[in-house]
Amino acid sequence: MKRLATETGPTYPPRTMRADTAAAYLDMSRASFLRLVDDGAMPPPTKVRGMALWDRIELDRAFEDLKDGGGEPTTNTVLKRLRELQHERRREGSDKVPVPQND
Repeated sequence: MKRLATETGPTYPPRTMRADTAAAYLDMSRASFLRLVDDGAMPPPTKVRGMALWDRIELDRAFEDLKDGGGEPTTNTVLKRLRELQHERRREGSDKVPVPQND
């Protein structure tokens, strides 16, 4: 697992992280982290010039949500992800992801 701090690097977590660093930040394997991303429990990456980067603040929020939901994402996280998918599909010209209303 990749370490966050090195002798020459920062001793604080960076604002954005690649998958290995994000997994290390959350103290889990890369495979476990990517499963949580695929399941929607962790946020998807932001693509910057072909790089997949995770925002530290979004990771913190998602982890807090997992804590509050007893290890499962809460309804708010699921709804947020559905809205993100709907927005992405609209940009692509397809709007077939239904978003339930928050009751």
